[in-house]
Amino acid sequence: MGRDSYTLLQWKLTGKPPLLGPQTSALPINQSAIYFYILYPLFLLTNQNPLYALYTSALIYISIFIFSLYLSKKDSSIQKIILSVFFFFAIHPQFIIQNRYIWNPSLTPPFLLLSIVCLLLLKKSFNNKYLIILTLSIATAVSLSFSIAPFLIAFVILSFFYFKKHFFKILLYLFSSLALLNLPTAFFELRHGFLLTKSLFSKGVETQTNFSFLNQIQNLAKYTISFQTSWINLVILIVILLFSFCLLKSKSKHKIILQLFILTTFLTLISPINIQAHYIFAPLVLIFATISLLPKLIFIPLTIFLLISFLNPTNLSSYFSPAPRTYQQTVSCYQQICTDFAKPVFSAVQSDLHPYHHGPEHRYLLKVSGCNLKEIETEPNTASHMLIVEDSGTFTPQQTEFYELSLFGDYQLIKTYDCLANFKVKLIEKI
Repeated sequence: MGRDSYTLLQWKLTGKPPLLGPQTSALPINQSAIYFYILYPLFLLTNQNPLYALYTSALIYISIFIFSLYLSKKDSSIQKIILSVFFFFAIHPQFIIQNRYIWNPSLTPPFLLLSIVCLLLLKKSFNNKYLIILTLSIATAVSLSFSIAPFLIAFVILSFFYFKKHFFKILLYLFSSLALLNLPTAFFELRHGFLLTKSLFSKGVETQTNFSFLNQIQNLAKYTISFQTSWINLVILIVILLFSFCLLKSKSKHKIILQLFILTTFLTLISPINIQAHYIFAPLVLIFATISLLPKLIFIPLTIFLLISFLNPTNLSSYFSPAPRTYQQTVSCYQQICTDFAKPVFSAVQSDLHPYHHGPEHRYLLKVSGCNLKEIETEPNTASHMLIVEDSGTFTPQQTEFYELSLFGDYQLIKTYDCLANFKVKLIEKI
């Protein structure tokens, strides 16, 4: 909630919409600001309810589910794909885990599914309505996460073979959609002398450790199949890929899904970036769609096996385990601190739960709780005090070190706020 809520709060307070979305993990370039534009309406309408991102995510998933079924109302085979894929959306560990972190909603999968549905409908009857929805869906998914690029490339390649007569029209619609959804980024580039573009050449891709094709396929199997034993993940993924190749020789009218799955997976595996949990949604959605195309004798046992695997007792226990403290407990602590200390102040976090010391979630809560919060990275001379949040972690004065503290300089501890056993806040002052 921290990164997104803090950005949206700044938008609300200043009236200036962000021009960039979150930064990707490996490239020095930001995703489209439409990520924040999608979240902003419910952020306002719910009066900054901490669950606004989950409400937004639920609204998108439910709306696209209903809309996809409506578009395919005359084709039961496509509806079977939709129902199967959304069933897996509801039980797959990565969907549950990633959406449970309410600062990181996974918004791309339903747009990917909608694009697949429109692609199948376009094959049956090529018309502008399906083409517009298809290209806008893919462009939205890519703009929300650049990890969807392999899906985009695979779609363009297959479009050349399936829609030769309309290929340039598809490209025109697709790149027009991408340009429209990334206009804020283009405006940022023009305003700041093409800073992101220059960074791509000057900084390059973040160094990838332990990078190899074997690691890539093992990571993809781990995050997509999500069984507790790594070799089983690998075996199941390889079996699904082999079935996909076998089904290519069948008379299935939805072979394009299999081809899209194989090509997207291959492009994902050869990408020069280590596969992370939040990079797997393009292959994962296509795995779900591929499973739905399997013969019943394979589809039903495999679905039951995955259901039992995904909802095993260990996973269920972690899903329902309570948070370290409630939202209200955190806010109450910060309201007390902000009432007690009215001077300008920086903040930093020492936590065993989350390794980032700038702690955007704490900055957001301090700001809405009434603190006169400043950012040490951009306003280093605007405060002489800093709040160090011990979030299930320990801060030892003069011994603990991190970047934000080095920016602050020499200091002394002047006060400690004991909020909860796993949550304390220490106030330090420059000397």
